[in-house]
Amino acid sequence: MLIEEMEWKEDFGIGVEIIDNAHQEFFRIVRRLLTATQQKAKNEWAAEQGVKFLKNYVLRHFQEEENYMRSIGYRDLPKHLAQHDIMRNKIVPRIEKHLAERGFSDEAMTIFLNILCVWITRHILGHDKAIAWAKASPASL
Repeated sequence: MLIEEMEWKEDFGIGVEIIDNAHQEFFRIVRRLLTATQQKAKNEWAAEQGVKFLKNYVLRHFQEEENYMRSIGYRDLPKHLAQHDIMRNKIVPRIEKHLAERGFSDEAMTIFLNILCVWITRHILGHDKAIAWAKASPASL
C-alpha cells in the first residue's frame, strides 16, 4: 500500500474492538504526518515530534495487542511477538537514525511513512487477522 492510499478500509478490521480502534487511529496519525510533510511551512521540529508521537503510539499499541493475545491464550504469540520486536528493535531505530541524519527531510519522511504503511498493512492483514481467527475457533489454529 502506498502512503497516498493510506485510508482505513473495513478489510483491515479484525473484529476485536480495542485493536481495530488502535489501527484506525494509527491510520489517522499517518495521514496527519503525510499532510504535514506536504506543507511547505513544515519544519524539522514538527516532523521529529510527529515521528516520536507515532513511534510511542505504535509501541503502546503493540503492548495492548500483546496483552490481548495473552488474555485469549493465543497460540502463535511468540511468532507475533517476533514481528513486533523486529519493528520495535530494528526497523524503528534504523528509520529514526536515517531521519535524524537527513534532518527529517521531505524525502526521508516519505521513505519512512512508506515503509511504515507497507509494514503495518501487511502486518494487519496477515498476523493480526490470525488473532481474530484464533478467537473465533481456537481449536482449529
